[in-house]
Amino acid sequence: MKCVRLLAAGCLLFCALSRPSLQYERPSYDDIDTEHENLTGSRGNASKDPLFPDDLFTMEQRRQGAVVLHLIGVVYMFVALAIVCDEFFVPSLDVIIEKLDIQDDVAGATFMAAGGSAPELFTSVIGVFVSFDDVGIGTIVGSAVFNILFVIGMCAIFSKTVLTLTWWPLFRDCTFYSASLITLIIFFRDNYIYWYEALVLFGFYLAYVSFMKWNQPVERFVKKHLYKNRVTRVRSTDQLMPSVSSNSA
Repeated sequence: MKCVRLLAAGCLLFCALSRPSLQYERPSYDDIDTEHENLTGSRGNASKDPLFPDDLFTMEQRRQGAVVLHLIGVVYMFVALAIVCDEFFVPSLDVIIEKLDIQDDVAGATFMAAGGSAPELFTSVIGVFVSFDDVGIGTIVGSAVFNILFVIGMCAIFSKTVLTLTWWPLFRDCTFYSASLITLIIFFRDNYIYWYEALVLFGFYLAYVSFMKWNQPVERFVKKHLYKNRVTRVRSTDQLMPSVSSNSA
């Protein structure tokens, strides 16, 4: 209940900081035709105004210090999100992993990754349907770089326990991630994503999730062929044999 109250208070705070416009003007036929020509006549230069609600404060008021209220609201929502994830999200994932008997790396790459990428999903939805820009692409690609470099580095620096890590999860995920990024670059060459291209990208994710079912057999197969010719160094046993001087003594 504490988390629910925090989220409700955060929503009320944002509603107070930004109010939607109450005036709705019915567009004329000329405006509709003009907008249609702008969208279909010149596809490369098509642009629409964002659908964000009007700010409660003017630009002058924000410059005089009202923007601090926006910053307080953002920090408050970050804290509320952290509490919800810590109190509800992570324990629920632990129960799912225990019931389905899933490995930690597989659960982290599926359930945990889907939950951690939920903010990116909603950012992309807002970027496509509200702000009409490509902020979602930068958010998705940039978050992967942030997670791989910053998060892993900070966890290694401040970790107080010894973690047993292997190269296989990183190799597996980076392989799929590189293939998906190359496909995304190819699809973005014409600055448009068509429905069949989006279907291919979605199919990549389904293939990745399906691969997790055979993660252990594939990992054993790869490591078996990599390590089959490796020679294990054996410590010399000369010091265990009695010397001649000791026998004569």
